[in-house]
Amino acid sequence: MIIRKAVSAATVAVVASLAAAVPAAASYPPATREAFVHVCVTKGSSLKGCVCLFNYVQSRETYKVFLNQARVYEKGGPIARIEITGAARCGLT
Repeated sequence: MIIRKAVSAATVAVVASLAAAVPAAASYPPATREAFVHVCVTKGSSLKGCVCLFNYVQSRETYKVFLNQARVYEKGGPIARIEITGAARCGLT
């Protein structure tokens, strides 16, 4: 199982690796899924759960919002509510 902060750690890692290289857009760049799932799995979650969480987040918010929320968390702000809800629905809590 994964704790809430580990889920957001995955988001922050994706932002760190992709934000400078890929402009925020309405759709998610293809590499985002791979990076998010990779980091999520390395934090101890199941592959199925990580894919589920990414799909949940992607289907409910734009890439621009995803990046903005990750930046807020990276600066010490609260974890994105959508990630908490998604983690619970995907069996990662």
